[in-house]
Amino acid sequence: AQQEHEELSASELKEPGFWGSTMTLKNVWRDRSGVVVGKTKKTFKTSKNYFTIKQVAANIVKFEIKDRTKSSWFGGVDAHHIFFEGLHPNQDGYSVSWGS
Repeated sequence: AQQEHEELSASELKEPGFWGSTMTLKNVWRDRSGVVVGKTKKTFKTSKNYFTIKQVAANIVKFEIKDRTKSSWFGGVDAHHIFFEGLHPNQDGYSVSWGS
């Protein structure tokens, strides 16, 4: 059977997951005609020059709590796209990519 996720050890979670002293996540929601209907932008800071894997995951959760509620997937909040596919650069930081 194919495993859908892999648990990381405590020591693996302490490894660098994002380089830099700030991490900005941003998303723009548009309706079908392309009109912006919502925006979310959140910057996280660290005193080190990197965020651990655990911190990256926590930052994504904090961002998604604010951002996901702005979605409208078949008339409600998008609970379908739940598989993390990475962070992708955008104009002001990074967007979180989700697959289904």
